[in-house]
Amino acid sequence: MGLLDLICPRPAGLVKLINSTAPLTPMSLNQKVQQCLLDYLKAVDLDLLRDELTLHATYAQNEGLYQVFLNSDDLRVRENAWWFFITSADNDQIKSRMDMLLETLDRGADLWPEVMNLVDKGVLNKRDILPFFKHQNHKVRIGPWRYVKSGRITQADLKPFLGYFIELLKSNDLEVRAKAWSQISRLDELRIMKKEESGKYKSYLEEVFKDDRFLNDLEGTYLDLLDGITRKDFLPFLWNGDPRVRIATWWIISDSPNLLELVERKVNVILDTISYPDPKFRVIAWNVIKDLGKVGLVDSKNLDLKPLLELLRDPDVNVRLSAWAVATALAETKDLKPYLDGLREVVSREDLKETLSFSLELKQILRSGKLPKEDVIQIIKLIPFQLVNGLSKLWVEDVEKLLVEGDENIWIQLEGIRKDRRQRSRIRSKLKGIREITRRFMTHEDLRLRALAWSYLHRFLSRKEVTSLLEHLISLLTAGDDKIEELAWSAIIKLNPFIDRSLWQGYSKRTLSKLESLWSIALTLLKLKVLSPSDFLEVKEKVIEVAKSKLVTSDDVEMLVKENIISMDDLWRIVMETQYHEVVIAVGMAYPSVFAGKVNESVDILLRHWDKENVDLMDITLFIMLRVMYGEPS
Repeated sequence: MGLLDLICPRPAGLVKLINSTAPLTPMSLNQKVQQCLLDYLKAVDLDLLRDELTLHATYAQNEGLYQVFLNSDDLRVRENAWWFFITSADNDQIKSRMDMLLETLDRGADLWPEVMNLVDKGVLNKRDILPFFKHQNHKVRIGPWRYVKSGRITQADLKPFLGYFIELLKSNDLEVRAKAWSQISRLDELRIMKKEESGKYKSYLEEVFKDDRFLNDLEGTYLDLLDGITRKDFLPFLWNGDPRVRIATWWIISDSPNLLELVERKVNVILDTISYPDPKFRVIAWNVIKDLGKVGLVDSKNLDLKPLLELLRDPDVNVRLSAWAVATALAETKDLKPYLDGLREVVSREDLKETLSFSLELKQILRSGKLPKEDVIQIIKLIPFQLVNGLSKLWVEDVEKLLVEGDENIWIQLEGIRKDRRQRSRIRSKLKGIREITRRFMTHEDLRLRALAWSYLHRFLSRKEVTSLLEHLISLLTAGDDKIEELAWSAIIKLNPFIDRSLWQGYSKRTLSKLESLWSIALTLLKLKVLSPSDFLEVKEKVIEVAKSKLVTSDDVEMLVKENIISMDDLWRIVMETQYHEVVIAVGMAYPSVFAGKVNESVDILLRHWDKENVDLMDITLFIMLRVMYGEPS
């Protein structure tokens, strides 16, 4: 769940109860907040902080909040606390803690982007920072070299330290070495080290290419080294004696036509690697072969595919999926059939469901058309998000059978295809058939299927056709089944601009009698002014009770208050009695004044929903907690 999900959460039906992890021993108010901050600083990733400024960072300047952690023994806590402090404190506050910051950097804190900015602003003296360019610990030393830029630290300052950077190019720590090599072009631009000097140390780069962990990081570096005078030193990597180096470098250039032209006569050196024992490198080699086949440098039809097919059951899921993506491009269906159990095992794993929903490899596998139709259908059942990629293999009758099984996610995906012009063009040949089954479903005797069709597929039909079938939708509003009625109301709300309100308006009060299941529908009807505030006030006690589990967006909180349906006192009662963190957050974001004058009680309420395993939840909870204690952020 992301930060936006918490401010504007998912439907109330998906709300989860969070078990309280609040400290059990008696603590003062400040101690409670400090403990929450400590939990957060231990859990959050520094790169996440840099990518998305957290809400409660606005309170970092408050004396005593983050400062207490600036000399923590836990480096992660200390590093994160300093990030908050640097991004909010004034120059004098930072200067007054200079020694502590330098000690933190010495211990290995990765604060160099922020530190270099402070140097350029004159907050930090470059004399204090220059020694880090020759720090004895390579993991520390690489930091300033990665983030130094043209400014107060000059070419003349760094020239005496160049030998220390060269040591990093040869570091025994391959991660450090990879990071150092990725700076070659930048240091050339800064005129600190000429790019051509790197050729002297090329054997050390070879060693990095033997580790598949650094391939993505070094892709741009290697392409830079093949541009200009350094090409003569690094082009021979493509026919290096070690197959791993050949595989890695061919993979990098495989989509660069200009570079492939230079080495097309050397293509046999990559063909020699397709049986390499290490599965991770072997599958990369086969990916290269697939790409070379596209540009006519390799005739894959004459290759022995056995070394590739062996990977279709590899224990490493990433290797296996990648191998299937290549094999479905290169092999015939009959060659793949004996190995289908390997793919079936992967797609049926519950723990991979989310990953597979967005898997480019699975997308390629499905679009290849090489899988048996039964497997395509099973994959779509298990991973509905891949529907659009499997449709080319299916007949309209197959789509209808999938829909009859009633998994709402498949209906949702089909609606998404209708909305997306690019995806819709992929199934153009099937649109006529989908329109026909849509008509059948919209008058179906199975009321749930009819409701699903109205809610998700009505866009496949013209407005005129939809209007002619409306009686079949209206009849669903009294179906007596909460889910069917919710889907029917959802369809009516989507169609509202185009259909006569008099046909359905008389059923609207029925939603108030089913608030537990039709809460979001009732609130939408209030927004549309179909229902009035007085309608809600007639069942106010029920509104308050249901709100304790369903009031999960700040927009809904604001609407109910502005319409005078619930008061500040009602909101306080709701947050006091709810078991759902989404409700507390929605109220806290919409009306922090609810907590005014009740600091201790409010913090205790928020602590009931504290979850040390959920960084996003901790972030927004801290924001509300600090706003309760210190007022609106400055």
